[in-house]
Formats: sequence, structure tokens, C-alpha cells
Amino acid sequence: MKRWPLGLILGGVVSALALSLMGCGNNDTAAFTDPGPQVAKVNDAVISRWAVEDLIARQGPMARVSRDDALEELIDMVLLRQAAERRGLDEDLEIQRQLDQLRTNVLANHYVQRFMDEQDFTETALRAEYEAQIAAAGDEEFRARHILVDDADLAAELIAQLGAGADFVALAGEHSTDTTADRGGDLGWFQLDMMVTEFAEALAQLSPGQVTAEPVQSRFGWHVIELQETRALDLPAFEEVIEALQQILANRALQSELELLRQRATIERY
Repeated sequence: MKRWPLGLILGGVVSALALSLMGCGNNDTAAFTDPGPQVAKVNDAVISRWAVEDLIARQGPMARVSRDDALEELIDMVLLRQAAERRGLDEDLEIQRQLDQLRTNVLANHYVQRFMDEQDFTETALRAEYEAQIAAAGDEEFRARHILVDDADLAAELIAQLGAGADFVALAGEHSTDTTADRGGDLGWFQLDMMVTEFAEALAQLSPGQVTAEPVQSRFGWHVIELQETRALDLPAFEEVIEALQQILANRALQSELELLRQRATIERY
């Protein structure tokens, strides 16, 4: 029978056995026993059909894992768990902390998934969000380039050089601290809301071919900006973005849920 290296299956088995491990070393929590159909028993521990199917599913469709192979690996993992318990590892404080965090992660992730699955938005709500997103995006795209430096005086000097006929690409390559320096400061096509406010506001005042008359300061430093061209934004139809709109609304609902949970909770920070 084919046997897998244990290291390849640890991730999948952790989820299959996580809840049973939670009971180890904790007198207030009973060890979990899957009530589903059982396929094996190792000493006093049972292995359910669900654990086998879950392990197979987690290997991915290309793994071609048989149920027999999966079962044998689960048996090995249960034997190792029992050996760890006999050595008292379930009483180790650091291990208990890891198991507690694992339980928190599993439960939190499943709560979020079920909450998101339960969200159901009307077409009216989706269309309202679509219109809001369209309004926020505007109807234009911009192509620009910039030179980013750390000093306002240097930025002002570069603007003066450009006014005297200096080449923007050459100056960007020589002076810009941004990652776009090697392509002459070219930022490609973008919408204004993708840029920091100071940059976007300055760019919106320019005409194609125009450079900012003064250095523009943002949290990144001092910018010298040239607007190269604009074009009408090709907006997607409502039907093309329904799933994205549902995700936006679901994420917003989740944030509201978290805020409500915080309001209802007693939280003490030390």
C-alpha cells in the first residue's frame, strides 16, 4: 500500500483532528467525537468517514488519493497523538496555547463564511452600490508620470529645469526615488481615487502635457507631476460586476457585524 510522507499531510490532518485535540489537557472541555459513520478505531479513538473525505479533499484534485491511503495516514496521526498524550505533551502550556488559538481561528473563519453565505441583497441594493461605485470612479482615466524626491528645493529646481526644456524621462531616471524611475516616472493609466489625495488633486488641475508649477507634497515625499493624456473610462455593465458588488456589500455587512459584536462585548485591555 502506498504511504505518504507525514509532512505532506499534516496541514490537512490538523483540521480533521483539531477539535478532538482541543479537549486534551482541559478538564472543562470534553474531547470531540464525530457522531458520523466510523471507519476505524485506534485504541479508544475513532476515525470518522468525514475525516477521511476531508483529508482527501484537502490534497487537491490532482493528488489521486485513495480512501485506503487516507485512512492509513489518519491512523498514523492518531497513534502519534496518543503517543504525545502519554508523554504529557497535551499538558504543555505552549501547546495548549497553540491549540486554543487554532480553535479560535477555525471557529472565527467558519462564522465569517456562514455569515457571508447568509447575506442576500436585492437588485435595488446592488444597483445602488453600482451607481455609487461608478460615481466614485468618475468618468475619466489619467496617464501621468512623476519625479519623487525627498527635498522641496530639489523638486522646485527640477520644475525649473523642465520649464527650460529639460527631458522629463532623463530627470526622473537621475533623481526620482520611486520605483518608476527606471521607466521615466511613467505611472501608466489610473483613476484619481487610486492616488493619494494631494497627488490626485494636483493632477486634476493639469491639462495634457502640463507639469505642476509647484512641488506637490504627500506622505511619500515631494512630487513633480506631468499629465500626459486622459481618456474616457470604459465602465463595466451592471451585469458584469454583480458578484463583485455582492462581495462589497457582504464585506460591509461583516464590518457592521463586528462593530455590533464589539459594542455588545466587555473588552478589557491590559
